[in-house]
Amino acid sequence: MKKFLALSLSALLLGGCSVTQEPYTAQEFDELAQEDLRAFPEQEPFSREITLDEAMARAIKYNLKRQSELMSQELAYNQAVLSKFDLLPSLDIEGTSTHRSEQTVLDSEHADTGEPNDPDNINSERVVTSFEIRGTSSHDQAWVPDGAHGRS
Repeated sequence: MKKFLALSLSALLLGGCSVTQEPYTAQEFDELAQEDLRAFPEQEPFSREITLDEAMARAIKYNLKRQSELMSQELAYNQAVLSKFDLLPSLDIEGTSTHRSEQTVLDSEHADTGEPNDPDNINSERVVTSFEIRGTSSHDQAWVPDGAHGRS
């Protein structure tokens, strides 16, 4: 079960890292610019002489700066909505597994004398697995559930 979980997490991580974005071409930039221009309404042609009041109304209606500011406000609103997703908690999972076919022999020396401490120190663990689960909130205060990290 642990191998399946580790393998699944590895596949997800590798799959996520393989996604890349292609840069825009000059033609795509032109298409985006045309799309932006289409967002502004077409101006009605003059069919007759207009009064001063009608001219002022047209100036307000077709004022590109005003329309640009309205679009900027809408963009700011949408960014504020997206920033609320940062308030959601996140979950980070890390795991490692090591498998050895032979026992590990450890040689250690006394720090002061330099003589071997225990020449027959053998680690009999052939499979070592460690894991850690960490959840974080918007306040960056780590939360680790009981028993969520350790060695087996």
